[in-house]
Amino acid sequence: MSSSWRWQLRPWATALRGGTFTPEYVEFEVRRALEYLGGDRHEGRRHAAVLVLRELAEHAPTFFFQQVQPFFDNIFNAVRDPKQAIREAAAAALRACLELTAQRETKEMQRPHWYEQSYEEAMRGFEEPIEKQKGLNRDDKLHGALLIINELIRISCAEGEKMRLEKEEIYQQQMQHEHSFRDVGSSHSRSRSQGGPTPSQSAYSQNIIFSLVAPNVEIKSRFSESRYCKELMANKFHEISFQVLKLRASRNALIQQSLFTLLPRLAAFQPKEFVECYLNDTVTYLLNYLKKDRERSSAFHAVGLLAVAVNKDISPHVNSILMIIKLSLPTKEIPPKRQKTVDPAVFTCISMLARAVGETLTKDVKELLEPMLTTGLSPALTAALHNLAQQLQKLKKDIQDGLLKMLSLVLMHKPLRHPGTPAVS
Repeated sequence: MSSSWRWQLRPWATALRGGTFTPEYVEFEVRRALEYLGGDRHEGRRHAAVLVLRELAEHAPTFFFQQVQPFFDNIFNAVRDPKQAIREAAAAALRACLELTAQRETKEMQRPHWYEQSYEEAMRGFEEPIEKQKGLNRDDKLHGALLIINELIRISCAEGEKMRLEKEEIYQQQMQHEHSFRDVGSSHSRSRSQGGPTPSQSAYSQNIIFSLVAPNVEIKSRFSESRYCKELMANKFHEISFQVLKLRASRNALIQQSLFTLLPRLAAFQPKEFVECYLNDTVTYLLNYLKKDRERSSAFHAVGLLAVAVNKDISPHVNSILMIIKLSLPTKEIPPKRQKTVDPAVFTCISMLARAVGETLTKDVKELLEPMLTTGLSPALTAALHNLAQQLQKLKKDIQDGLLKMLSLVLMHKPLRHPGTPAVS
C-alpha cells in the first residue's frame, strides 16, 4: 500500500470510532474507492479502497446503503485480485455490506438481485478461464469464488453462525490466556531459583480454576440473516456443494483452508441434505488431512464444527475420528522427551464431538482423560475439560479429580493427598 494512502487511512481510523458523517462526505469516499476498484489495477489503491469500504459499511450504514448497487458492481474485481491480502480484505468488505443489506430487508422490498449477482460472480470463478488475466491464475480465481460463497452462506444461516461464534469466543479466550502466560514467562527462571510456584504457574492456575467455575457468558452479538439470500442458497445448495467438493484434490493451501471453513458452514445450513449426499465424502476428505502435519490443526477444527452441525448423524464416523485423536495424544510406550506437542485443536475437536453425540461418548472420553491430562495445563485443555464436564455429567468427578492432581503438582510440587489420608510411615 502506498504511503499516501496509509496517510489517508489514519484519519479514517479515528473518525470511524465516533465521528459525524454527512451524506456528501460518505458519497465522495465511496465513489472514489469504487473508482479505484473499477479502473486499472493499482495494488495500493485497490487494497486501501476495500478497507475504506468495509469501514464505511460498518460505521456509516445509512449513507453507505445509498451506494450499495455500485458497490456490488465493482467489489468482485477486488475479490478476484491476484494478491491474497486484497481478496480477503474485499471479502470482509462484502461481508459488511451483506450484513447491511440483510438488516434492511422488509416484506415490502422487491426481491433484491444483489445476492444473485454475487452468486453468479462466484460461479464464474469455478468456470475454466477463457481469457487469462495478467498475474491471476486458476487457484486465485477459485479462492475468490470460495470467499464469495462463504459470505453468502454466512448471511443465510444465523443459527449456524451463533454456534461458530461460541467456539470462536472460546478460542479467543485461549489466545488471551496464552499471551498472559508468555508475558510473565520472563520471570520464570528467577522465581524457580527462589523456590515455590512461578508467577506464570500461579496466574495460569488461577485462570484455569476461574474458567471451570465461571458461568457461560451470553453472546451479545447480533446475527443478521437474509431471507432472500437464504432462499437462493437453499435452491442452489446442491450445485454449490458439488462445486466445492470438486476442489478436494487441490494442492493449493488457500483453497484447502477455505474448504475447512466452508464445508462445516454448508452442513449447518442444510444438515439433512448434507448428511444424505455429502457427509461421507466430507468426512473421508477431512480424515485424510487429520493424518497430515501441516493442515491437521484446521482439519481438527473443521471436524469438530462439522460434528456440531450434523449432531448425532456424525455417530457412524466417531470411531474413525477417535482413532486419529488417540494417535495424537501421548502414550505410555513413548518416553516423555520423545512425545510430540499436542495440537490444541485436538482438545477442541473432542469437546465438540461430545456436544454432538452426547452421553454415548462417555466411555471413549474416559479412556482419553489420562493421556489428555498428561499433556500439562493449557488453555485449550482447560476449555475442553470445562465443556466435557458440562456435556458428559458422568465424567465430571473424574475430570475434577484429574485437575486436582495436576494443580497439586504445579502449586505444591507433590502428588495430591486428600484431607484425612493416613500418613505414610
